[in-house]
Amino acid sequence: MTNGKLDVALLFDTVYPDAAKRKKIDSLAAIVHQYFNVVSVHQAERIIVIGGDGYITHCLREYAHLRIPFWGINCGTVGFLLNDFIDAEDLVSVVRDSEYIKFPLLHATIHFRDGKTAESLAFNDVWTATEPGQAAKHIIEVDGVNVIKKRFDSEIFIGNGIIIATPGGCTAYNIAAGGLPILAKDNIFGITPVCPTTPHKTVFHPFAIKNSSTVTIHMVEDDKRKHAVVADNVVFKKVDKVVIKRADDFVRVGFHKELNYYLKALSYFSLKPENGG
Repeated sequence: MTNGKLDVALLFDTVYPDAAKRKKIDSLAAIVHQYFNVVSVHQAERIIVIGGDGYITHCLREYAHLRIPFWGINCGTVGFLLNDFIDAEDLVSVVRDSEYIKFPLLHATIHFRDGKTAESLAFNDVWTATEPGQAAKHIIEVDGVNVIKKRFDSEIFIGNGIIIATPGGCTAYNIAAGGLPILAKDNIFGITPVCPTTPHKTVFHPFAIKNSSTVTIHMVEDDKRKHAVVADNVVFKKVDKVVIKRADDFVRVGFHKELNYYLKALSYFSLKPENGG
């Protein structure tokens, strides 16, 4: 707090080509400067992000290690992780008093075929894919146990890919692939097959795992299938395996109390909260 104003860092997307949207972002940034003391991220009490879901996801990964709460203003399309703009005079109290939800991140260690490794954080998900015309082929282990072998009469998964989804990312690729609703308070991650053929989609359904679990996905016949591993929007190729677990870092994202985050999340899956609350 400086001179009675909340210290915030201001981050906004600069790549919108639309002039009207660019003007809106500039106007919102000016309002933030008027009502808050804008400082660097390392000095901030909150990080205010103006943009869409893709941009705030980038910011969450980039600054998760600072453990500073985020509050987003939507200028994108869906804006699931952000808030619609409210009256400027109420902005300070809303940012200060919002419900800040704690979201886990995924940590992926990518093992390449040449023996090298890379690491990546993901807020939404880690998923696999292949070159067009090829199916993905994996051995999938949860805490060292081959879950395909344990659940089905098969050693190997074949399909379009596998998604490991977080609570924050359950309404992204996961929901499009028919995955489970995952709430931050439930302490789980989701495993969602994409168009599985072995085991067949009639028997291999999305399922939840404890968020303390470690998932290892082995790429089978990668010379032929040319798998890719994607951590949010970061793509890795020529991968032998990827090891995925809950990251040590986490993020807190603020939502206007009148726009209950959990109701918003469940509504994406056409669900209602238990006991009406």
